[in-house]
Amino acid sequence: MAKSAVVSQSEKLRLDSKYFCKAAVRTRHFVEQNAFERLGAVTSVLRKGIFDIKADTYAQPGDGVPFLRISDFKNGLIDEESTAWISEEAHRRETATALKHGDIAISKTAYPELR
Repeated sequence: MAKSAVVSQSEKLRLDSKYFCKAAVRTRHFVEQNAFERLGAVTSVLRKGIFDIKADTYAQPGDGVPFLRISDFKNGLIDEESTAWISEEAHRRETATALKHGDIAISKTAYPELR
């Protein structure tokens, strides 16, 4: 991209290549051409999830509480067949970050797949 195009499309004058790679530019145009709402308009609270869940807290499917990992999100939906389960005790310890009906789960590290 020409520097003038980068400057005109970047609110914070980002010049890094990952921000303006073809996939990022296509994604931004896709979002801008479709109906969307800014996250701040639909929520006032953001919480980070737990990342250090210990292996000994995992439970057999159906024995405890489903524990969503980024790998459980496929095509924008939760793949319930691969979802891990954690013990009730582990869930109680981490209840502050437990998902509730109507919550939005976002990954800042995973890469979306557009088709």
